[in-house]
Amino acid sequence: MTLSLSITLVVASTLLGQTQNATVPNFSIRATDGKTYSRDRLRGKPTVVVFINADCPHNAPAIPEVNELFRQVGSQANFLAFINRDLAGARAVNRQLKLRAPLLPDKEEKTILALGGSHSLDFAIISSDGKSVKGKWGGVSRNFIGEMQATLRQEGAPQLSLNLSRFKTERRSGCGF
Repeated sequence: MTLSLSITLVVASTLLGQTQNATVPNFSIRATDGKTYSRDRLRGKPTVVVFINADCPHNAPAIPEVNELFRQVGSQANFLAFINRDLAGARAVNRQLKLRAPLLPDKEEKTILALGGSHSLDFAIISSDGKSVKGKWGGVSRNFIGEMQATLRQEGAPQLSLNLSRFKTERRSGCGF
């Protein structure tokens, strides 16, 4: 039991450490909502990012939770999704997924990988100054929501009162990039 817990903590610390405080690359990407998003546009609020591998069958079952997170967090933080498709492909995938957050195409996965995305449904938080990644989580779960809330507060977002009953307790992650 102790060995298992220690290994889990080391792996979790290593995963988070790979991305935490990483520099956010300059980008300017037209999203599926018609707006152009850039690193500079993210300033002023922390940004929740979810990564979507367009070919992953695990996306569709988890999108209701991602949409609920977007609904509950959206006014207190920026919320974006990056997908490994061009704009037309992102729109086509989103017709099926029905993701409510702006979906930013990144066909070559350069921004996805720079921000620490390694699997579909990974999440990251970008600092309120838009310059660094402050946290990275593999998958969505109730535990992730609590950790995300703490990181958002550290970045200046107000205390969020999220309804956790809409999120599953087990971590849900997707296919690799």
